[in-house]
Amino acid sequence: MTILEKIRSRAKENIQKIVFPEGDDPRIIQAAFHIKEEGLAEPILLGNPVEIKASAEKAGLGTPTFDIINPPDSPLLDEFSEMFYERRRHKGISPEAAREYVTDRAAFGAMMLTADLCDGYVAGAVRTTGDTVKAGIWCVGLQPGISVVSSFFLMVFPDKTWGEDGSMLYADCGVVPDPNPEQLADIAISTAENTRIHLETEPKVALLSFSTKGSADHPLVQKVQKAFHVLKDRNVDFEFDGELQGDSAIVPGVAEKKATGQPDCRNGQYPNIPKSGMPETFLINCHKDSQEPRR
Repeated sequence: MTILEKIRSRAKENIQKIVFPEGDDPRIIQAAFHIKEEGLAEPILLGNPVEIKASAEKAGLGTPTFDIINPPDSPLLDEFSEMFYERRRHKGISPEAAREYVTDRAAFGAMMLTADLCDGYVAGAVRTTGDTVKAGIWCVGLQPGISVVSSFFLMVFPDKTWGEDGSMLYADCGVVPDPNPEQLADIAISTAENTRIHLETEPKVALLSFSTKGSADHPLVQKVQKAFHVLKDRNVDFEFDGELQGDSAIVPGVAEKKATGQPDCRNGQYPNIPKSGMPETFLINCHKDSQEPRR
C-alpha cells in the first residue's frame, strides 16, 4: 500500500469535516463530489449556493449533497465577528473591520476551524499563499513554542529505500523565503511532527545546504550550521543532522564519501527557497540504478 493509499484509508476510517473557502471554483466543486462519493471526508464549500449548484449541474455532477455556506448570509457571522475582534483588538482593529474581514471566505473558513465547526481547512487553489497563511495566523494562531508558519511537500520516490518506504517531507518550500537559524529550527520541529502524523514513523531530519559538513564556507552554510546547534540546544526528540547536501542525506554511497555515518533521511529542511544545487541532487539520484552520484 502506497503512502497516498494509506492516507486515503485513514481518512475513510475517521471521517472529518473539511472546509473549502474557494467553493465556487470548478475544480473544488468537482473535488467535493469526488470526496463525498469516495467517503474520504465531509466537504463544506463556502460560496453562493445558487452559483455552486448551477456550476455542478452544468458540469454534469448532479445536485450537491454536501453543505454550502455563504458567509455574508450565515448566522455564524455575528459570532465570528466578535471572536475575531477579541483576538485582534490589541492590534487596534475596529468591530466593523473585524466583521468585514471574517466575511471574506478565507477568514470565515479559518474561523470555522477555530470554533471547532470543522476539522480541516483547505485553500490556496485560487487565493494567494499570503491570503491563505494570513487567515490561518490571524484566525487560528500558531502552535505554542513555534514562531513561524511553514509548509511542506510530501514527495514520493520510486526508490523505496529512501525515507519511509520512498516517502519524505521537504520543508519549507513555499512560505518562508529566507528563514533565520531559529526559524529553520522551528521548521525542522514542525516538519518532524508532521512526519509522525502523515508518515506514521519517527522522523530523521536532514538540514540541507550546498555544503556537506563544512565543505563550503558561506553565510547560507553558516546559517544551517547555526540551526543545527539551535536544535541541539533545544534537546529535540528526533534524530537530525546537517549541514548536508541532498545526495549526502539520502544516498549511502555518497554519504560514505562526503559525510561520516549512513544517511537515513525522512525530512529535508532548506535554508532558503531558491537555492540551486539542493533540489537537483535529489532529482539527479531519482533515476539512477546505482548509488553512485551522476554528474
